[in-house]
Amino acid sequence: MNDVGEKMVCSDCIGNELLKEEVQTEGTKGSCSYCGKKKKGILISDLAEKVESVIDDFFQLTDEDPTGDEFIREMNGYMWERSGEEVNLVIQEIAEIEEEIAEDVRDYLELKNCDRRDARDGIENPFSASAHYEHVGPDTWYFKETWSSFKRHIRTEARYFSRKAEYALRHIFYNLTNLVSVTGEKPVRVIEPGEKGSQIYRARMAESDHMLKTILSDPTRELGPPPSRKARSGRMNASGISVFYGGMNAETCIAEIRPPVGSQVVVGKFEIIKPIHILNFKVLEEIFVHWNYFDPDLKMKWGSAVFFEELVKELTRPIMPSDEEFEYLPTQVVAEFLAQYVNPKLDGMIFRSSQTNNEGENVVLFQHASIVEQYILPPGCKVSIDMGQVYEDEVDDSISIYEAEAEKTNEETPSAEEDSNPLKYLVNLTELNTLRLRGLEDQSPLLPPTLRLDVKGIEVFRITAAKYTTENRSVQRIRFSRKKYT
Repeated sequence: MNDVGEKMVCSDCIGNELLKEEVQTEGTKGSCSYCGKKKKGILISDLAEKVESVIDDFFQLTDEDPTGDEFIREMNGYMWERSGEEVNLVIQEIAEIEEEIAEDVRDYLELKNCDRRDARDGIENPFSASAHYEHVGPDTWYFKETWSSFKRHIRTEARYFSRKAEYALRHIFYNLTNLVSVTGEKPVRVIEPGEKGSQIYRARMAESDHMLKTILSDPTRELGPPPSRKARSGRMNASGISVFYGGMNAETCIAEIRPPVGSQVVVGKFEIIKPIHILNFKVLEEIFVHWNYFDPDLKMKWGSAVFFEELVKELTRPIMPSDEEFEYLPTQVVAEFLAQYVNPKLDGMIFRSSQTNNEGENVVLFQHASIVEQYILPPGCKVSIDMGQVYEDEVDDSISIYEAEAEKTNEETPSAEEDSNPLKYLVNLTELNTLRLRGLEDQSPLLPPTLRLDVKGIEVFRITAAKYTTENRSVQRIRFSRKKYT
């Protein structure tokens, strides 16, 4: 096309690592027109084609002259400055090359894109020396369309055994375990027993002292996940699917159950007693993309990162109670997909609490990871609860829980071998039937527990007031005369 296109640039004069590697592998050996070295290189014409493709994908030409409000401001004496970056600097940034090489690339592209009709009509050549470019946002259309199609399909077409839904979610979460945030965190982390963040809180509302006594008498049963037949539909579970909903602190748990003034809330702290894999939605909002313009997957990676940020906001946005059954369908299916199809197997999720203005964090443990170690009383032990005393001048509302053990004989004392048995969490058929009668059939006898309730650390809160954070919306009432048309 022109002589400049026949110049050779060697791999040593190219800084972009992927482009350099391509030139070293597929380039032609010759004398570099810029450094004089005899190495593998690429023609300026070929380099220019690659650069032009990148500019088409990630940049847009800015306005040559002020328009709209900018034009009006300039007419009123304001100084206007063209937005974006000079095209030569953009080319240098893309290929990581020196100014001289970038200028030859620009010169080649200017001649290639020269149109006499455009020049006659005063239309700027996209690669003229004065052209300016700015970044365009990522293309998230593919992911948004996939997500929209998934929601529509789940809500109106097929809810169970849907290959289309599985296909959509596999494409959205295909690279989940390889992602990393801007701070170096992975969205899937392992929480080990005893480390920071290995305590999960769960709250239960009591509308009467009788209900409060019921909870405190059998805390692992009442504060643990509900049995399947009592499991109501939630953000991350369908009706009948029992999961463990909790929070990273007591305040978040109380806010999430929305207790009315006058009620009481029991909060239990659960210790994680075996390693679990947790997906942290917060990290998905901050995905880092290693930026290389010549990465063929860059558009997909960038679009995926931006889409995840939007997706997390949708998955955790507040839902009105009247809309929960319909609006929760997509998030319920997402939760089941994540529990079944991610490798290594996920045990739960952490996500922001909409009830605390996103300041607190909710935790959901899937059914297989929500088994609570039972708090077993000795045979014959009787539990009684003292709810406090009312005196003439003051009220003592402290709660005392008494566990009266039956007198033991030497024959009832377990041997050291029995007490240290690593399989002591297994139960026999008689005990399993007892669990079923008590509504604890979901606590599988074949799996070790994941959680242990700190029975002595249970707290009871009386709800005395509710505080709301509000935003004032402007309201106007305008009266006007309607014209009569004849």
